[in-house]
Order: sequence, then C-alpha cells, then structure tokens
Amino acid sequence: MHTLPGIAWRGSTIPLMVLGTAQLGMPYGIANRQGLPSPAQAREIINAAWDSGVRFFDTAQAYGQSESVLGEAFKALDIAQEARVISKLSPEVDPANEDLLLQSIEKSCTVLGVERLWGMMLHRADWLSAWDTGPGPALRAAKHQSILVHIGVSAYTTTQARAALEQPEVDIIQVPVNAWDHRMLAEGIISLADKKRVCCFTRSVFLQGLLTMSPAAVRDRLPEAYEAALHWHRFAQQYNMTPQQAAVAFARSLGTPLVIGAETVQQVLDNAALLQQAPLDRMLAEELNRTMAPLVTERITDPSLWQLQTQE
Repeated sequence: MHTLPGIAWRGSTIPLMVLGTAQLGMPYGIANRQGLPSPAQAREIINAAWDSGVRFFDTAQAYGQSESVLGEAFKALDIAQEARVISKLSPEVDPANEDLLLQSIEKSCTVLGVERLWGMMLHRADWLSAWDTGPGPALRAAKHQSILVHIGVSAYTTTQARAALEQPEVDIIQVPVNAWDHRMLAEGIISLADKKRVCCFTRSVFLQGLLTMSPAAVRDRLPEAYEAALHWHRFAQQYNMTPQQAAVAFARSLGTPLVIGAETVQQVLDNAALLQQAPLDRMLAEELNRTMAPLVTERITDPSLWQLQTQE
C-alpha cells in the first residue's frame, strides 16, 4: 500500500486524494470515452484507490448507482469499517420533510454498508434557506443517532460557499477549484474556511476532464474553450509538464483534500503518482491566473452551461 500526502484537520489527517465516484454510477465527464464501468471494473478502481492510500470516497444519492456500487465493493474488499464516505442529499427529496430526509440518510448507510457516514452534504446549497424546517433538524438527528459525523454543503458559487460558512452547524464544504477557475481563491473562500476550522474539499481538478483534452478535441466538443485550451497547453509545455501534471500541481498548491474521479484503474494510479509531486509555486500559479483569466468565462468553468457539440 502506498502513502498519500495528507491534510491535517481537527487533529486528524485526511489523505490528499478523495475518490470521486460519480463516474462509477452514471456516465460522467466531457473526456469520458470509457462509459460506465461494470461492477467488476468499479471494484478494481476502488481497490486501486485503496491500495494507493485513499480512505475517503465522495458520492451522492443522485449519482445513479454510485452508492450501491460503492457498497458492493466495500463488502467484497472488506473495507467498510475503515472507509470514510461523504454523500449528498438527493435534490428530489422535499427539503421541508425532516422525516424523509432522515430516512434517506439511513438508506444511504444501508446501501453503502457502513455504520455511519463521515459526511452528508446538501447537494443544493439553496436548501440553506430552509435549514431550520428540514435539513438542519434531519442532519442533527442523524448525528444524534451516530449515523453521521459531519454536516456539509456542496457549493457551486462563491455566494453559496459564503452562505454555507455562515451556518455554524456546517463543518465541511466542497467547492470547485482548478487551474482555470480561481473564483474561490479570489474571494478568499478557502482561507475563510480554514479560519473557521471548516474542512474545504475541492473538486473539478480537471474540470470534468476538459483540462486533459487536446486543443483540437476541445474545439470539436466545446468550441468556446478552444483559445483557453491552446494557452493552457502552451503554459504546461513551457514548464515541461503535461496538462495533467500542471492541473494536479496547481490543485496540490491549494492545501485542501482533492476530490478526483476516475473511470479506469490507470487513471487512479496516475493521479496518485502525480499527487506525490511538488505543488505549483506561488509565482507560477499567479502567472497561470494572469494567462487564463482573460480567456475563461462562466460558460467555460460551469459545466451546467456547456453547449457541447455532438460527437461523431
């Protein structure tokens, strides 16, 4: 078993890489050519992550079969007692129905085959406005029943992240940050979370695979990101890095646990190896931001706004 670098938080250490498992439950990502892994392939991916030092797994009730795939793999690999799972409440559940929310948390534990969840997040940050009528009481009840350890929010914007950090019962958040998307850094979200002793997990290290694609492939799938892709590849080449190395080096500099998904065993192994490299130094990170900022818009950094071209 390998050892991943870790992030210290509240007296414990969280391995730097958290395995994102959206890809194991549904087709996911602009660069995904593999499709949905079979249960056997998913088990191999999870086993490779475990052997690489991963102990935390990120999932959601809305990620298709992700929770059940994880549960089956945990059982087969006999790691359910040690695995730490962070899930997210389904947006389909009525946020005002405390009983249904609590039942959904209990169901996640059952499907995953774990005694308790390390974390449960709001998948929709706008549920914070209804905190006292459903989500808050349900999550508190789950903690009281010892089936949940930490309460969190998955945020997409800096406004949502700030709102989450203002809720005193929230002790973990998840936000998108990558070499093209510096919004959370510019608004001081990560430093604010650290000040409040809230663990900030960052996702979208590869922007759903966009940062790993060739400029030609980006032009064919998301034409408005073509110029950004050209400059991104030139930056990586200038400093003798592959785009994957540059993306991970930047993410490594954030000082947060990183949620990184994979649809193959090789991707897990490659990412674990890349995380052993040094972080991108501050001067290079600043240069990267100056390079990319004029080329990147919300229509590029927010996958929900992507206007993808049909693949032949």
